[in-house]
Amino acid sequence: MKTRILFRILACGVLFPAACWAQIPDSQNTMSCGDGFVQIGDTQAEVLSKCGEPTFREGNRWTYDRGPGQFLEILNFGEGRILGIVQGPRD
Repeated sequence: MKTRILFRILACGVLFPAACWAQIPDSQNTMSCGDGFVQIGDTQAEVLSKCGEPTFREGNRWTYDRGPGQFLEILNFGEGRILGIVQGPRD
């Protein structure tokens, strides 16, 4: 009986926070836009609808300038989908 209660306490203390953490997007794989975010695998059309036109387009590399003091966000595309998201220098 005590072992069962201890297991439940441990499960709530370890598993619940882990489940909550799993819901938070990985910042290296996502970029926030407006009220949502885009992530690796999203299409160029999805990015345009959520984030608007990029500040710069160089082939499959789109750069979003977030404004003074903010990091540049660089999206790398392949076959029309996001392959990678990296932060550039602060503007």
